[in-house]
Amino acid sequence: MNIEYQPEFDHQEITLQKENIFKYSDLDYIYDNTIPNGSFEDGLWQEKAGDCSNYDDKGDIGMNISEITSDGASSLQLAAKRHNACTSTAFPVNENSVYLFSFDYQSPNAKNAGYYLQFNDEANTVFRDILDINGTDWQKFDRNIRVPAGATSARLYVYSYETDKENKQCYQV
Repeated sequence: MNIEYQPEFDHQEITLQKENIFKYSDLDYIYDNTIPNGSFEDGLWQEKAGDCSNYDDKGDIGMNISEITSDGASSLQLAAKRHNACTSTAFPVNENSVYLFSFDYQSPNAKNAGYYLQFNDEANTVFRDILDINGTDWQKFDRNIRVPAGATSARLYVYSYETDKENKQCYQV
């Protein structure tokens, strides 16, 4: 048995202007930020930076809110001279859904920044990357991520890495 599919299109006449902007909105898609306080407008995720590379008792890390931003009023500033500074937050997700994972980052002196995104599915699926920082301008990272089957929450870590143990490397996200 053949089933015929008849696509439906909505034809609308438009008058083109000097500048034309076309937008598509999917009514089934939620455009809100899933990560609570993802722009750090309401403060830090944690009271102090985590030491995510605690190999001795000489860690030199830091974390604060910065007014250096790509958008909005606040950003997170992580700094690491010895060990790796990190902070994290957890948030709910819907299994098998695709999320746009996106953020801006920059640094006056660090070469790399990183993230680690872990889901609570049976396999504890992880997405992670060490990102190059080129120059001091804001850079954008984005990636579509499909939430694994069985996952109901995720935890996001962001990192600032030590480099030479002499100079504190910092970056904003």
